[in-house]
Order: sequence, then structure tokens, then C-alpha cells
Amino acid sequence: MHPAGTVRCADLTEGAHLRYRGEVIESRHDLPTYLAAHLETKGPIRLVDSPLSVDSTDSMVSSPESPAGAGCQHDAGLLSVIIVTYNSANVIARALNAVRANLPHAEIIVVDNGSTDTTCNLVAECPQARLLPAHRNLGFGAGVNRGAEAAGGRLLLVMNPDAFPTSVDCAALSALAGRSRLGLLACQLREDGHTQRSVQVRWGWRRELCWALVRWYLVPRQLDLTRPRPHRNSKTWIAGAAFIVNRAEFLHVGGFDERLFLYYEDFDLSRAYAARGLPLAATDSVTLDHVGQASSPRDDDLFTCWALLSLIEQTAKWDGVAMSRGAARWTLRLLGAIETVGNRGRRVPWIGRRAHRKARSAARVRGHLRRASTNDPTALHYPFSRAALRSQLGSLESGHGGREASPWTDASCELATDCSSGCQATTSKA
Repeated sequence: MHPAGTVRCADLTEGAHLRYRGEVIESRHDLPTYLAAHLETKGPIRLVDSPLSVDSTDSMVSSPESPAGAGCQHDAGLLSVIIVTYNSANVIARALNAVRANLPHAEIIVVDNGSTDTTCNLVAECPQARLLPAHRNLGFGAGVNRGAEAAGGRLLLVMNPDAFPTSVDCAALSALAGRSRLGLLACQLREDGHTQRSVQVRWGWRRELCWALVRWYLVPRQLDLTRPRPHRNSKTWIAGAAFIVNRAEFLHVGGFDERLFLYYEDFDLSRAYAARGLPLAATDSVTLDHVGQASSPRDDDLFTCWALLSLIEQTAKWDGVAMSRGAARWTLRLLGAIETVGNRGRRVPWIGRRAHRKARSAARVRGHLRRASTNDPTALHYPFSRAALRSQLGSLESGHGGREASPWTDASCELATDCSSGCQATTSKA
């Protein structure tokens, strides 16, 4: 056995590689240089009996024949991975392979929400995965709840099918299970080589509504609108692409609110945890690559409709029915404003085509919201949102001779001004 913090090249067979904090050095000749430069600042590496293994909370040496996560040894009952799919055939195989490689002892539960592509066939080919077919689209939150009830692990890693684990700190992961109050922990996410901010600042419904509509309709695609960083006393929420919870704690909180079909489920769950005094934080125990917007085929206007319905619904839950009616009213008015301005600007050089496209999109979203408001009132999803929309659609039309009020009012300008202070625009790389 060599002293801690030392590695001899002779101990490493040809083709072996070192993974250290997510970095992989494949050439054995690069290892001494890398270790000399990083050991002092990143901590010691301790050799274990196998000449192909380096044991550390942040590092692992493995041969090319072994899975990348073969060095992550934890008991089989520690972790269950929950993935909710819907027509996710383009990403699910990669996600399952990444979990098997980095978390070989984890239980994998895939809840399929009635996929019509080959998603279920691909899951069935993974011997480690357990498929729970729902035969219809329950929504993301309901799917996670079903997976959590069936899971056997003390910890749950909930991840999107377009998120792929790349590194695991097994000691840190095992330590999480020993905490008496774990809370809601966001995993490290990387997209296009950049770390995503998984802990976000939480606003009230007015600013959230303005943020959403400005981001979807008014900001060019070349700009990436980012929320300000949370301060020490900021209210926060945890993005739901990948997070870790204690199973018993999650079930005690009540899991996801199944009235929210899609979007804002993580926002709502974060409020539920915070209301019970449970922490919201980040963990580097699991790092994942995140493709983003690739979990399922997209109809952007329909997805926008669901997001707005979810915002109104959780407003009713946390701020009261009266506030949800206000959220519904301003949603309809601001969409109407976008439609009006877009149609008037269609002949303006340079921006006319884009303005007209956004106007048509806003009109389609308003149409989706109208149809949602007339759905079966006994349906599970969005009961308060649909009631709020029905009341506002009726009052807007009956109070103005069948025509809606003009979207341009002092109040709407004041509302937009209130939201604008929370937005920061940063240029994204092409």
C-alpha cells in the first residue's frame, strides 16, 4: 500500500482512467501531472487493495470494461430513482444507462404516462428498471407520487428522462440518509457545459406571471432571461429536473399536488416543504447532464397554457381564491395585449414577422385557456383555475357588450412595472 495521496503509473493498467470531480483523464501518462496539480487543492486520494481503484469521496479509477459507477458502493435499500416518461423514447435509454453506470445498486422505477412510442419497450430491455405503466397521462406530479409509493429506497432521486447522471459522491449520498430533516435538495445540473442554477428565487403571482409572459413572448431567443440570484433571506424554490428527498418525509408532506398537470409542481412542492420548516438547498452528491426540453414532444402553445393554469391553481392554493381570480384576469388581459400589439406591429420592418407570430401564439394560448375553462368541472386537474377563468371570461365579455376590455390600462402598466425589476437579461452563447 502506497502513502495516501500517491499513485504510481505502474498501478494502472493500459486504458484505465481516473474520474475526479467529474473530470476524466483517460491517458495513464497524464495522471501524475494531473494529481500533482490537484491533490493539494482538492484533497488526498487513498489507494485501496485493487490496483485499479482509487477510493475517495470525489474520485474513482476504473477499467474500461467496468461501468463508470462500479466504484459507488452503497446498500441496495438506500436509493430509488424515479423517472416519469411520456413518449420519451429519444432519451430514456440513455438515462437508464447513465443510472446503471453511476448508481449500480439503486432501484430504478419508471412511471410511464401512456406513451404511444417505444418508451415502454426500451424500459423493458433494462433488467434493473421496474416499469409502472399508467395507461394514460396522469401528469408529472401524479407520476412521481405513484413511483414514490412503490419505491423501497430511503432516499428518492427524482429526475427527468432528459437528465443523465455523470458522477456520484457516494459518501455524501449515504450521509444524506442519516439526516433527521433532509428537506428538498436540488442536484447539480449541467447543460451545454454550464452549471444550471437549481435553487431559484420565488416571487408572488404577479411577478411570476409577468416573468413568464415576458420570457415567452417579448425576449428574443438570442437572449437568456435569468432570475436574480437568491439572497440569504430570499424565498426560494427547487427546480424539479433532478432532486433528492427522503421518501418518508416526501410522503408525509403529501408529495406533489396532483391538481397541477404540468409546470409549477416543483414551485408548489417547494412551498409545501418551506411551510413545514423543511430546508430547501442544493447537493453535489449527484451531478447530471441535462438536455432540457427533450423529455417529451412539445406543443409550445399548449405547454404555455398548462403553465398558466398551474400558476393560477397554485395561487388559489396559497394566496386564496380571490387572488386566483385576479391572476386569471391579468393572464387573459396580458395575453390580449400581446396579441393586439403583435397584430399592429406585423408591418413594422425587421420585427413584423416575429410580432405576428407571437400574436398568433398568444391567441392560441387564450383559446386553449377558454376551452380548459369549459371542461368537466369534476375533472381532477385545475379545478380552481378553470373556475377562475370562467368567472373572468364571463365578466370581461358581459361587462363590455360581448367585447373584452382594452388590455391597455394604468393597472396593467403598473403590474408590468412591478415585475420588471426582477428580470435580468444576459446574452447566451449561440
